[in-house]
Amino acid sequence: MTLQAVVEYCQGRLDNIARQYLFGRGVSEQSIESFGLGYCPFEVEDLVTTIGKESLLEEGVVFESEDGSICCFIRNSIVFPFINHYGKVVSVSFRPIQSNDVIKSKNLRKYWHTSFEKSLFLYGLHKSISAIRQQDCVIVVEGQFDVIMSHQFGINNTVGVGGTALSAQQIKILSRLTKKIIVVFDGDKAGQRATEKVRQKEVEDILITTARLPDGEDVDSFLQLYGYDKYLELLSSAA
Repeated sequence: MTLQAVVEYCQGRLDNIARQYLFGRGVSEQSIESFGLGYCPFEVEDLVTTIGKESLLEEGVVFESEDGSICCFIRNSIVFPFINHYGKVVSVSFRPIQSNDVIKSKNLRKYWHTSFEKSLFLYGLHKSISAIRQQDCVIVVEGQFDVIMSHQFGINNTVGVGGTALSAQQIKILSRLTKKIIVVFDGDKAGQRATEKVRQKEVEDILITTARLPDGEDVDSFLQLYGYDKYLELLSSAA
């Protein structure tokens, strides 16, 4: 329950500065509410007091430095709840709205939700199941903003892998909903390499195609720059 409490705490502290950051990214108020976005303030004493130091330490939201002070990974950050298809918060992702020295720690993955299996999760799936079934197709993108912007443009059969790898487990999950998967990874070098790996995947009874974005673009930026119709043209070119 600690993660749920953290998410609810952050949702209640989405102040004007955090909203302006999201609005500046093109995220609408409706999308903020729909995806349950929150904000963790820079000062985390109230978070520790509200939820409890031991619970936060156990969950990996905070850790103690060598001098005994409490450090928090998600401070001064937009918080994205990771919600499974049962409606349960299973992890979070976060995006600092300014420089945050804490997240530069080499121990980030060690401390942050070590029990969370990223390869088993698809961001936004809980909101996409109906559209995937209706359209008999799923669009797989990289990040949270890519998913949010896709849904904001009405492309509701979109989910995110949270990186540049589409795992066998994720394909299996999606195969229960549709046999058609379109992968649209970022146009940078990492995204292009990941796209090539996807093209090499051969899964029985599953059609996996890829659509290539222009260099330097992601789905979020492409939709905001070129719009819905151009994105549909890009999807129709998937092969």
